[in-house]
This record gives sequence, structure tokens and C-alpha cells, in this order.
Amino acid sequence: MTERGKLPALILAGLALRLMIAPLGGHPGDVATLARWAAAIHDHGLLNVYVTSDANYPPSGVALIGAAGWIYGWLAPGAEFPPEGALWLLAVKLPAILADGGIMLIIAHLARGRRGAGWLAASVAFNPALVYLSAWWGQLESVYALAALASVIAAMKGRPFRAGLWLGAGMMVKLQAAVVWPVVVLAAVSFPPDPRLRHRRRGHSEGAGGNEAIAGMLHAMPLLAAGTAIPLALALIPYAATGQAGLVARRLIALVEGPGWPTVNALNTWYLLTGGAGNWAYNVPLAHPDTAPLLAGIPARTAGAAALALWTAGVLWAGWRARREASGAAWLLTGALLALGVFLWPTQAHERYAFGAVVLLAGAVAVSLPLQRQAGDDMPGSGFTGPSGTKVVWQSAALYAMITGAHTLNLLWAAPFSPRLAWFAGGRIAGSLIALAMLGGALWGWAVLYRWERRNAP
Repeated sequence: MTERGKLPALILAGLALRLMIAPLGGHPGDVATLARWAAAIHDHGLLNVYVTSDANYPPSGVALIGAAGWIYGWLAPGAEFPPEGALWLLAVKLPAILADGGIMLIIAHLARGRRGAGWLAASVAFNPALVYLSAWWGQLESVYALAALASVIAAMKGRPFRAGLWLGAGMMVKLQAAVVWPVVVLAAVSFPPDPRLRHRRRGHSEGAGGNEAIAGMLHAMPLLAAGTAIPLALALIPYAATGQAGLVARRLIALVEGPGWPTVNALNTWYLLTGGAGNWAYNVPLAHPDTAPLLAGIPARTAGAAALALWTAGVLWAGWRARREASGAAWLLTGALLALGVFLWPTQAHERYAFGAVVLLAGAVAVSLPLQRQAGDDMPGSGFTGPSGTKVVWQSAALYAMITGAHTLNLLWAAPFSPRLAWFAGGRIAGSLIALAMLGGALWGWAVLYRWERRNAP
């Protein structure tokens, strides 16, 4: 099979696998919660979902649940609500499965004409974290991750308005999409608006400095802001017009507004620091609130926020300095590290918060793959500047594999698909080892980005 035919075949095979898994089961708590929201939309209408249910997703995310309910009603005419059974499992997972298809298409497009594109496409099509969360669990992470990936790519290609559209759309599905906002801004302003200042390769800039940076900011920021505002306005105005703006805002922050567990099945720094005792437990009193004094009277919540701020600043500094690296791989690695920061450092993080990092790292691998040898060339083409292409590829690929593996294990640890995994699920030794892998992967990723920054430093 030719390369042109191999990539579509891999995408179709990945989608087929997900559709086969979808009706077989799901996260019992999340699937039931989404069914309640679908029933509220079915009975009272989309604009009344926040009034008649405990829905706490942004409006577009809730609308996708409503669409899943409509599909369920179409597949099972006359069925009662709340929906249940295999058809509901299939319907509620369709948005995430289709988003997985979009992620596969973007990665295939980024890797087109590069050596190893087929292997990378296969790693995304059959990525265990993507398959498990979209096809079995039944959550919308792939939808916002698709938007975040597309936003970063649009920004680093000098399309700030499109980047804003994707960013705003993702935020209205799940607020976690906003984690890439800083890197989208930096990538957008680093792309010189004057074509004479751009690198000869499309989608890659030599970086802006001085007047060029100011010109990039003046050009990009209004377009980025306008693009972001459009999906936010379309999603929020109907609720604001019906007097529900305050209610929607309160729902979106309800889970983290009050005291909570240091971690909610996220095998992260707080899991390690508390030896697992700070992890959420079902129907168990809150024994270790994140608002209680921790070190020198500082609550865990405050310490986590400070750690996240420091991590974010360090990542963005290194990402900005390394922005000429590997045809944009530095921007995608920066976005992945920001997503890992939200997973590792603040309290009340959930196990799914690292998902966006997996998708962004796949993008980093795609743009760092070497170009195919061209006819008549003495040397194969390369998408790199800075360090050797081979080293960049292996660094990106190793990070992608490491975070994929650790995140998949975290998902299985939090919600195993079979009782046979009971020996593994929730175990403190296993949890600590996975947490160490996640923390180690993130720190190594920052070290890689820092080395790229050092090589590009003037």
C-alpha cells in the first residue's frame, strides 16, 4: 500500500476500533452523569439545562451531550430518558470519537511528506490513552484537545484569527483548552506580519525581536482576541440573554470553588507528597482539605497555585527562547508542558487533565520528523534548525511515548475496564510509581526544551 493510501486506512481502522469498543462499557459515574444532563435537555430544552440539572460543563460541551441524547433518541425511537444501554454508550462517545478522527487527520497532515509518518499515524490511531478515554470512558477530552492542537498550529503558522476561533471553541467545550492560551499568544506574536521577515519554510518563523516583535503583537493580538471572542459569544449570549450568566459562571467553577481533595485520582505531585492519603475517595469524608495549613501555615491550594505559576513562567520562557527549534516542535512541546503543569501542580486536579499533553506531544513529533529524500538531492530534506534532527525526533518521540504510557496507566488505575484489574486499581505503590513517571517525564520535557533554548540563545 502506498503512503497516500496507508494514512487514510490507519485513520479508518482507528475509528472502527473505537466504534467497536464504545458500546461495551464506560465509566459508571461519568456516563450516568452525562445521561442525567441529556435527560434534562430532552425534557426541558438546552437553555434550561443549568436550571434543571447539575450540569457544570461550558455551553458547547453541554450542547454536545444534548446532541448525543438526540442521536440516542434517533437510534432508539420511543426510548425513555435518562438514556442507558449500548446505544447510549455509542451515542455519548461519538463526539470524542469523531474528535479523535480530527486529531488523526491533523497529525497525518503535519507528518505528510516526512519519514516515519505512517508509524506516527498508527501511534495516534491506536494510542491507548485516546482509545480508552474516548471509546471506553465516555468523556469529551478529545474534543477540547483537538481544538487546542489546532489553535497552536494555526498560531505558529501566522493565522491568529483562526487560532482564536479554535481556542474559543475548545474553551466552550471544556475550560482545560485555555491551558494553551499563553503559548498561542506567544506563537502568534512571534510570526512577523511582514513576509520579508519570515523564514522561507511555511509555518516557521525565525522569531521576532525588537520592532518585529512589536509589529507581530500589533498584528496578531486583535485578530486573536476577535477570533476567541466569537465562539465564546455564540455559546454564552443565549444564557446571558435569559438571565443565567451568573448561574453558568458559578457552575463552571463549582468543583474548585470550595475546599477539596489535594488530588482527584490524578497521580501527580500531591499524590506523592501525601503518600496517596490526599487522593479523593468515594463517599469518604474530606480528611485532607486543600485549604488546611500545610507548610509554614500555607495551604496546599496556595502552594499548588504558586508552583503552577512558577512552572508556567519557566516553560514559557524556555519555549519563547527555543521557538526556532524543529519547525515548531518547541511551541507544541511548550503547550504539552503547560498541560502537564495543570495536571501536576494545582490541587483538585483530575486524572484526565494530562490528556492534552499526549495530543500536543504527538504534534511535536509530527513536525520534527525529517522530510523525505527528494529526487536529485544529495541529502534528505530536514524540518529542523538548531540541534541534529535525529536527536530532536527521538527526544520528542520518547516524551510522547512516556507520557502516553503513564497517562494510560493513570486512567486504568482510576477506572479499570475490568474487575480483573482490581489488584492494580487504586493501589498506592502502583499509584506512586505512575506519579513518579509523570513528574519525571514533565521535568525531562522541560530539560529538553531548556536545551533547545540554550542552543538558540543569542
